Amino acid sequence: MILLGTLKLISFFVAVMMFFITMTPLYLVYKLNPYQMRPVLAKGLQLYCKLGLVIFNVKIINQRELDNLKESSPAFYVSNHLSYLDVVIYGSLKPFCFVTSQEMREVPFLGQLCEVAACAFVERRSKKNLSSEVRDLTETMKNKGNIFVFPEGTSTNGEEVIRFRRPLFRSAIDAGVKVRPFTLNYLRFDDKVINKGNRDIVCWYDDMTFLDHLIKLLRVRSIKVEIIPHSSISTKNTDITELSERAQYLVSKDYRSFSDRKLVSDVSRLSESVLT
Repeated sequence: MILLGTLKLISFFVAVMMFFITMTPLYLVYKLNPYQMRPVLAKGLQLYCKLGLVIFNVKIINQRELDNLKESSPAFYVSNHLSYLDVVIYGSLKPFCFVTSQEMREVPFLGQLCEVAACAFVERRSKKNLSSEVRDLTETMKNKGNIFVFPEGTSTNGEEVIRFRRPLFRSAIDAGVKVRPFTLNYLRFDDKVINKGNRDIVCWYDDMTFLDHLIKLLRVRSIKVEIIPHSSISTKNTDITELSERAQYLVSKDYRSFSDRKLVSDVSRLSESVLT
């Protein structure tokens, strides 16, 4: 297990080095023309996220249901948020411009990764720049970029889907695009159902240290996840409150809290998509 974790850790950092080497020139061009270059950088990010799925050995059990994402129009995508691994999983599906916080931008290493990936940054601690942040997302979608937001505003311990923050939904209305909600359920790692007792192997939240968590996660042999797509929500004749509440309802109704799961030792009794 330790040897596997070491090999995967080396692979991870080699991939990160490759990411910086290949993406930095594009990032420099992006700084000159951000809205047109963001979709280009998102395509580069998608390639590395696919590589990330291989390194973490993540299997999306309902991959076929998500194939129509490839051809869909630009939209405002939202999901529940449990870990930095969420970005790798979703980023592998489609070129997304992810939205994260200024606080993340200030975190060594992770902040630089987000910068080069052309993430959009929002300040959760103040609403002073909210209008410019909304405009930034709006212009990205008008230039055929796909915005991906985790409206809970932080990664959680998976007890529940917490209240969605409303302000950024304004950009979907202003851009005239639909809101597309998804529910992410982590199902198993190795031969274990993920539940309240072992969720910290996958979930990253509160004061957890990134490197310590990453090392533990890379020791896991395999991870199975489920992504449930929901119907798009029109932004015509609506407001941010209605949009955020509707999106949260759709995400929450198919979310499986870790507290509700029983530890199943015989995994053959557990279906791929239903947890008891």
